[in-house]
Amino acid sequence: MFETRVFIKTSCLIRPKAQPQFLAGLAAIFLPILVEKLLGTAAAALKKAGDPQTLRDSGRLPTYLYRLTKNGNSNNLDLNPDFKSVIVVRGSFDKKTGEQPPLDQSASVTALRNGGIPVRELGFVYEAQIEIAEDGTALRYESRYLEVSRFIEDGDEKSKSKEKRSLVLGLTISGVGQKEGEPVLSLALINLGEVNGGVVLEPGDLTAKQSSWLGGLAISKASLDAIENMKPLTNSINVMPITIEATIAETKSGNAALKFIGEVLDAAKTDVAKTVSGEILDHGQKAEEAAASALEKLLAEEETAFAKLLDAELNFAKLPPLSNPATEAENKERLAKRFAIETAGRAWCVKFGALQQLGKAPSRSGHTCPVQLP
Repeated sequence: MFETRVFIKTSCLIRPKAQPQFLAGLAAIFLPILVEKLLGTAAAALKKAGDPQTLRDSGRLPTYLYRLTKNGNSNNLDLNPDFKSVIVVRGSFDKKTGEQPPLDQSASVTALRNGGIPVRELGFVYEAQIEIAEDGTALRYESRYLEVSRFIEDGDEKSKSKEKRSLVLGLTISGVGQKEGEPVLSLALINLGEVNGGVVLEPGDLTAKQSSWLGGLAISKASLDAIENMKPLTNSINVMPITIEATIAETKSGNAALKFIGEVLDAAKTDVAKTVSGEILDHGQKAEEAAASALEKLLAEEETAFAKLLDAELNFAKLPPLSNPATEAENKERLAKRFAIETAGRAWCVKFGALQQLGKAPSRSGHTCPVQLP
C-alpha cells in the first residue's frame, strides 16, 4: 500500500543546494497575529475542490515553527533548524525500525534512506528548498527535484511512459485552532504541469515551477503568551506547534488542474473577506489596530511597567528622614511606599522576564529581577 508522507530536513536529500547562513531577526518575524485567520478553510477547500477526475492523496507532519534556546544570560528565538527543506514522498515504507533496505533500490531511494526517510518503493517524490526572505517576513518553496514513477490511480502497476497527468502540489502550514487544519498560516499551490509516468525533473527543469512569497512566519499569540509565562530555560524548547500538510492532485488535463487551483483560491478569497470584515465589525477595531505587532505590544507593556517602578522608587526616595524614634504614621507610610515598589517590581519583572526569554530585553541599568527593596 502506498501512502504520502511529509518531511522537513536541514537540506534537500536528492538535489541539495548550498544555503547561506541566515538567522531571522525576531522583530522581523513578528508579523500581525491576524495573519493566522486570513486563509480560513482553505485547507478544506484543497481537499474538496476539483471534479471527480481529480485524484488526490495527502500526508501531514506535526512539528514546531520555532526553537527557543538558552544563550549565556539571554535566549534566542529562531526558526526550527530543520525548517530548511520540505520533502513529499508517496510510496511504501519500512514497517518497522531497522528493516533491511530493498535489494534493487534506485539512486533516489538510496538518497532518501540515507537521509532518514525509510521509503522502500517510490511512486512520487518532490523536494524543495525553503527560502526565507531577507527581512524574515515570508517564505517560498524553491523546487529542486520531482520524480513520478507511479500515478495515484495505477495501483501496483508502473505508470506507462506515454501516459500524462497534470500535477498540482498543495503545501499548507496550519497552526493550532478549534478545528483540525485551522488556522491556515500559509497555502502554496505549485503547478508542476503535465508529466509522463517515469518522469524525472531536475533543478533546471523546475526553474519556472516555484511558489511565490508566502506569509506564515508570524508567531501566534498563544505561543507568545506561553513564552511570557515560561520558567527560565535550562537548555532549549520547541515553540509554536504547526502541521505541514501536502496534497498531491492529479488531473487528466492542464485545464482541469487550473480549474482545481482556481476553486481553491476562490474559496480562500471568500473566506478572507468574511474573516477580515468580521474581525473589524465584531471588535470595532481599525485595521491598523488589528495588525498591531505582538512584540511591540510587549515592549510597550514593559516600558509602562518600568515607568511605574521608577515612580514608586522616586516616591520612596522623597520620604523625609525618620524621626528618632520613628512615629507609627512614619513607619506605616514607609511600609506603604516600600510595598508599592514591591508590587510594581513584580509587574515589571513579568514583562522584562518575557523579553529576556525572547532575547529582546532592553538595558535597565541598576535594576535586576527580583527588584531590590530599599
